[in-house]
Amino acid sequence: MQGGYNCEVTAECGAECVKALLRQDGAGEERLQAAPGWEEAAVDSFDQISRDLAKRYREFWPIPEF
Repeated sequence: MQGGYNCEVTAECGAECVKALLRQDGAGEERLQAAPGWEEAAVDSFDQISRDLAKRYREFWPIPEF
């Protein structure tokens, strides 16, 4: 998964990984059922995690505020 320090891209990449695991890309039969609204919740979670990690590691690297 790649997104650098761009929280939106990182979150979208994570959501796409979940989609692939759920086989919602049309590549096969769905094996799992996701709750409605899961994608927005996933993006929000990845965004918060990215912000928390950036805050923690600014002590060591010049990570910009976002």
